[in-house]
Amino acid sequence: MMMVTRSLQLFVSLVCSLTIITIECAKVTQSPNIYNVTKTIVHSAVSKGAVCLDGSPPAYYFVPGFGEGVGNWIVQLSGGAWCKNVTDCQDRSNTDKGSSKHMGPIPFQGIHSKNQTANPDFYNWNKVIIAYCDGGSFTGDVEYVDPATNLHFRGARIFTTVMDELLAKGLKNAKNTQYTLEGSNIYECIDHGTCTTSQNNTLKEMRSDFLNALPKGTNPKHRGVFIDVVHHHTSIIRRWTPEIAIVVHNVSAPKAFADWYFDRNYTYLIDERDLPLPNLIPNVTYSS
Repeated sequence: MMMVTRSLQLFVSLVCSLTIITIECAKVTQSPNIYNVTKTIVHSAVSKGAVCLDGSPPAYYFVPGFGEGVGNWIVQLSGGAWCKNVTDCQDRSNTDKGSSKHMGPIPFQGIHSKNQTANPDFYNWNKVIIAYCDGGSFTGDVEYVDPATNLHFRGARIFTTVMDELLAKGLKNAKNTQYTLEGSNIYECIDHGTCTTSQNNTLKEMRSDFLNALPKGTNPKHRGVFIDVVHHHTSIIRRWTPEIAIVVHNVSAPKAFADWYFDRNYTYLIDERDLPLPNLIPNVTYSS
């Protein structure tokens, strides 16, 4: 499901500071629709205590915009659930979800695609994915570090420090911006078709509560809504191209969002089915 709010312009003030960074350029290794991007490490964040679970500096993935999109930005916060206890967090600190030491290249696709045919409205924007490595969804700001575990819970500092660097790169002068979040898989039984009656009832209640909390669709220009029933997250990455986009009432999610964002058409679309569907993505081959 997707609900979007508008950010036409970003008004910010920035106190500039010297930032020493390691930048590795984006490398196109596949078709223009899917390409790998290497990490940018913010070394100066360490002095501010803005570090991953294991104490390593944070990182993000960046592809500069071009042409008419050079002044527009898409900034995404990576997801990956929380670590639940000390043991879980220690295990995570040895992975790319807890340490920049383990972060390799990641594929950019969907709304991050540079293929104008597959992504006509956003193909030439600046694109950023902020790596998630704090175990608490960019919210922690705990000064104390237990020497027995060496775990750092500094997600809020990571967010602030990385955003400062992006502002200095040009985000402070953005004409248009989008901020997106990744979620996590909470009900695996949906994809496997094994949900119990109790779980289905819980899902129905969650859907009802969510829909009741939504503002009414009296003015979709200000509050555009696209609510589907497919069990997924990161659909703007994996379900964005026309061939595999999620559809509600014969309107695809990418079209609904882009038409709303660019004032072409305003939609308030809700799929009436009361139980989620598994996220089945057909195989699609893209030509270069």
